[in-house]
Amino acid sequence: MTHRRDGFQVCRFWLNLEGQQVLMSPGEAARVELERAFPKLKRVGWNAAQLPLFDWRWPMLFTGPQKGKGCYVDLVGAYHQLYKRLWLDCAFPCGYGTLDLWPVAQQLMSWKSARNALVGICRSREVMGVKGFKTVALVTSNPYLSPNLWATIQAILNEIAFFAESLGACYIATDGYIFPEVSQANLFKERLYDWGLGFRSTTGSFDIRAWGSYQFRDKETVLFRTRPEAIGQSFRSINLMDSRFPERLTDWWAFAVPRYRAFKESQNYDKCN
Repeated sequence: MTHRRDGFQVCRFWLNLEGQQVLMSPGEAARVELERAFPKLKRVGWNAAQLPLFDWRWPMLFTGPQKGKGCYVDLVGAYHQLYKRLWLDCAFPCGYGTLDLWPVAQQLMSWKSARNALVGICRSREVMGVKGFKTVALVTSNPYLSPNLWATIQAILNEIAFFAESLGACYIATDGYIFPEVSQANLFKERLYDWGLGFRSTTGSFDIRAWGSYQFRDKETVLFRTRPEAIGQSFRSINLMDSRFPERLTDWWAFAVPRYRAFKESQNYDKCN
């Protein structure tokens, strides 16, 4: 059962810490699962020097207006795919932790909004309150604040975007990529498969006019529909931690982390037998 606002599902009944089904927003459900997994956590270990890690942003690319027949690829539940292998207290870059997010990811798997809300919680340093007719920012204590986790996720997305760009992608929005040539997309999908990343893809005609204004097959954005005359300028926002190793964190996530997890599981098995 869900609560609806303007035709969209906003809240769901979710099991709280007392074992009761309570109507919750996605953010509330994500926070409950974090608290269930880490009940005694007061603070994730990091220091003030790591605050600039919050400056990492998701990748964006628009090479200019273009029409053609190409391929659209998007990662399935990108944030969820990435953090389910990570730790709330992972170190940046390429550092392991002890606060495993796998159980939390499993609990949130069925609710997309709650899955994504977890990433917002890990970088939330304030909430918005209402005083009279004004909204004000309120600084709050957040035991799940993790600049290292935020930077790790965004750096991986930027590395994936950089690879897509190198193959010829003409439009990238966080975890969605448009290629003007199907052959380019096929090479990209091969690498995603090697990395163990789930994705969807579709081929067809596209018309990109500006950032946020495009049509791909029968899907069109609101801006494309409402402002068909708008033509945008090209821009690029893709950043790498180290240009000498453009896929460093992604390779670490795809190959080193599973090996580390398997090793830790074997150690735990040996201790129990």
